[in-house]
Amino acid sequence: MRRAAPLLVAALTVLASCRTPTSAPAIAPEKIELFAEAPDGGREWMLPQSGVHVRTDEMPVVTAGDITRVQVVDLDLGPALNLDLTPAGAAAIGQRAAGADHRFLLVSDGHPMGVARVQRQAAASRISLFVEMPDAELAAWSRAIATRLRRAQGERE
Repeated sequence: MRRAAPLLVAALTVLASCRTPTSAPAIAPEKIELFAEAPDGGREWMLPQSGVHVRTDEMPVVTAGDITRVQVVDLDLGPALNLDLTPAGAAAIGQRAAGADHRFLLVSDGHPMGVARVQRQAAASRISLFVEMPDAELAAWSRAIATRLRRAQGERE
């Protein structure tokens, strides 16, 4: 039994270290923005999971006031976030993507969250993008954003 004790302690230590930590609950961000990719832009971002670097303009193209609806949708590659835009937001995206395909970076409270590619022929009233967060958190995060957007729209009316 004395020989088994160190092995038992070692096994329990290994099992304890394999435990996946729980994530913090998703909260509604104060600020949601879409920035246009600009190779010579003044700001560089790094996505949290993939480590992809994206250089953008300093000012966002779309802000929360340009977003009318947020929802999670299932696409071929997995869950994605759909952002429905106001006519002004869609026009701003369309203007930026007019000459060529363009990437837009979703930023939440100063943190890059995902990238969407908008094709120049595509209607820009809806942006679909994959967000770099666990799927389980994405649904709660999008519901919190939707709630915040509804409140903000009610305050403007």
